[in-house]
Amino acid sequence: MATLQDYLNQTQRLLHDANFKYWSQQTLIDAINGACKRVVGDSLCNRSLQTVYLSGGLELYGYGMVSGAIITLAGSGYTAVPSVTIAPPPTGGSQAYATAVLLNGTVSQIQVTNGGSGYTSVPMVTIAPPVAGVTATATASVPRYDTLDTLNITVMWGSQRVILSRMSFTQLQSTVRSWMGYTQRPCYCANYGQNKWYIGPIPDQFYISEWDTILIPPNLVNLTDVSVIQYPFSECVGFYAAHTAKFQEQSYAESQKFLEVYTAKMLYSRRSVMMRMLPSAYGG
Repeated sequence: MATLQDYLNQTQRLLHDANFKYWSQQTLIDAINGACKRVVGDSLCNRSLQTVYLSGGLELYGYGMVSGAIITLAGSGYTAVPSVTIAPPPTGGSQAYATAVLLNGTVSQIQVTNGGSGYTSVPMVTIAPPVAGVTATATASVPRYDTLDTLNITVMWGSQRVILSRMSFTQLQSTVRSWMGYTQRPCYCANYGQNKWYIGPIPDQFYISEWDTILIPPNLVNLTDVSVIQYPFSECVGFYAAHTAKFQEQSYAESQKFLEVYTAKMLYSRRSVMMRMLPSAYGG
């Protein structure tokens, strides 16, 4: 696994700047972190399968938004619908809101009415206690705010995994969403902008889903920090960082050469890693 120091050494060798004479260490670190993001975007190598709760009645989901909550203890003795409070996000985000559903004196479901925004971690969900009885508890889910892209969404339905068919938002708008308020087990999904997803039909109840995602790599700060990018894609980082450094220097011809080498190495790396899969070991 490559460290920030390994990337620095690689980039300095490519730039012939072993002693930080032409570029400061921080300038190269910034270029390396930018290169790591570029490598992940081009290779899709930083992949993560996220468990995301889908809330009944909620059709819009997004990275850093509260998607739903699962009941961990139904409680008892409730004679009126209790209030539900979701902890606020960090400064700059917007508050998420939810309501409870009662069944025979217990909390049977939490319905998120507004997912909020800017949640960098899963917030605490607090359900008001009954006058006399056991307080219900729940745990929320938030699609990670550092998600770069979602490749597919799968809904758990009984003992089956159902992969949602992907549409453009215009297709979803003209077909599924044309029936306003129509709820059912979700069948389709549509990307809306860069960070949001519409699910259709609107979930008719709570569902557990899996999102196959690509995550933005975290910035490397300390020289011993280990990169999430593994071989062979780690070998591409220094070339893109050198391209960035030369571009900032306005040495455009040299910058272009580094970019061309980066592109060739990226294609070679993708071919060596991702072309080994066979659709079927038995042919056909």
